[in-house]
Amino acid sequence: MTNIEGIKLELVRPGPLYGQLLSRLTDYVALCDGAEADTVRLPFDHYEIQADLASLQYFVGSENGGRIPNDLRADAVERLGHRIADTFAQMCGFQTRLAEAGGAAELTHLRLVLGGGELSLIPFEISWVPPGWRGAGGKLSLQSRAPIVVTRELRDSVRIPLDWNRRPRVLFCTACPKGFAPPPAKAHLLAIVGALKPWIDEGREGRRKLKIGDVVTVLEDASLCRIQEETERREYTHVHLLCHGCALPQSGERMGLALAKPRRPEELDPVNAAGLANALWSKARTSKPPTMVVLASCDSANQMTVESPGASVAYELHQAGVPWVVASQMPLTFQGSATLTRTFYEGILAGIDPRCVLYEVRDKLARDHEAHDWASMVAYSAFPHDFDSQVLSFRIRQLRRFIDSAFERMRLNPSSRDSESRCIDDYFAQWGRVMPQRKGRNDPAWSEYFGMKGAICKQKAEFQEGEKAILLLEEAADSYLDAGKTQPGNHWVVVQYLSLSLLLKRKVDSGLFQIAERSAILDWEEGAPDDRAWAAGSLMEIAILSQTDDKAMGKTHIEWAEELVRLTKPGSFVRFSTRRQLDRYIDGQFKDRASEEVRNRATQARKRLPHEAD
Repeated sequence: MTNIEGIKLELVRPGPLYGQLLSRLTDYVALCDGAEADTVRLPFDHYEIQADLASLQYFVGSENGGRIPNDLRADAVERLGHRIADTFAQMCGFQTRLAEAGGAAELTHLRLVLGGGELSLIPFEISWVPPGWRGAGGKLSLQSRAPIVVTRELRDSVRIPLDWNRRPRVLFCTACPKGFAPPPAKAHLLAIVGALKPWIDEGREGRRKLKIGDVVTVLEDASLCRIQEETERREYTHVHLLCHGCALPQSGERMGLALAKPRRPEELDPVNAAGLANALWSKARTSKPPTMVVLASCDSANQMTVESPGASVAYELHQAGVPWVVASQMPLTFQGSATLTRTFYEGILAGIDPRCVLYEVRDKLARDHEAHDWASMVAYSAFPHDFDSQVLSFRIRQLRRFIDSAFERMRLNPSSRDSESRCIDDYFAQWGRVMPQRKGRNDPAWSEYFGMKGAICKQKAEFQEGEKAILLLEEAADSYLDAGKTQPGNHWVVVQYLSLSLLLKRKVDSGLFQIAERSAILDWEEGAPDDRAWAAGSLMEIAILSQTDDKAMGKTHIEWAEELVRLTKPGSFVRFSTRRQLDRYIDGQFKDRASEEVRNRATQARKRLPHEAD
């Protein structure tokens, strides 16, 4: 797991967020964690930064206008970077914290809190590292010797609810009204689908194959009405908006999104942040906003004007309750937007820490030396106190999905056994690398890890014969035993160990049956519905394996199978997993080693868990 050290840097001034221009005469206070506060003055005035930002447009006026020379844009990037570095150089507290963080951290996370609308105009991500600081001589966001990732947030961002560990579902929206160049919709969609491919094409959720339409919804010629209709039908974890930025009428210089009008997709409907936020999420319609909105549109994080209340689209979406908003504070090239989408979703949907993904995206964008797309990307983010644990849970969840899908592809196409087996080994190795330090005897995370190792060995044995299959089953049994020792209350791994031990003719302590029964009955009596269903499955298998009778806690294997069906829905993963295990006894890899009595009991229970039609 990447060691990330967070630094929170807040720039504040008195007065409202709007109505003040950038000035060399304004005093700001820099607050960095527990370090002593510093007074800071900016080394430029408002008109100067506006002139530099204007130089960072790729074209004058529009894509039909004249192209701004690369040299002029490069000079503006350098000039802005040094001026912002001069600003950071006044912050002794920040310098101290940055030096401390660099001691052990693999990645330093700079959380910027900007207490003034005019500060949002400043592309802090473009800064050089001041002389004498750790990493001096490199770009703040691009250096590899002392990597730093920059995010932005509001003073109350920590209060925005965040559930990172949700099953991904993506809403892909694109629009191109008359007068705008067609955006690279195909490249963006292929990038998102490619990121989902390890578990989308032939993977299983329960027993049913997942298809693209199960996890990605595409809205062409997107309008606010169509977006709202779609979000009313179901919740989405990720919303990807591929469209152009445009000026909002009667809003001064503020920028919005160029969406289509309902039933007239060729006509422009300039959309502001409030309208978009209401279309994506309303407490009256759905309980949760998207976890993340990606605005693949020019100037979607551009403050533009500070004279009146209001901010950029990205800022206002975050303020409205979207935990993560990734946007562009300047124009993006089509090639850069495709690179951002591909790299970003490959990492995010694999469960990699988003801070690591942001750093990688910016690094890849910077490899195009003729563009400054790397400087455009901005992320407004919420970081609750349990953010690291949420990210870890989602990472493990996705790796488990990838492993399950690889096994399913092996079953559908046995000739792919070797290549898929290597993928499985690689996924499991990644799982091992993100595991936290062991906590002691009762550690659910490590129990799950050892349990998954056992499951992998057991499923690999299905594709082997003779001694190779036996060795894999022996390794699986040892792994399940390790899982049970790591978390004695994990009845599922104990039952798997008992099952394999009996089939492998190992001597089994009868006390293990009692341990498994007691822990399963606790979940049965006190657990949530899913926990109760898994407990019913464990108790059913204990009754099947029982060497004295066919009961567990007073109920037969048939009665426990019926309880499992009662607690679950058709197509659920609990049913699918239980059927697969019973099939192993009946006509699968355990058939020749199971006693006739065990096979008969498994067959009787299996009849209570039939295949369901889609």
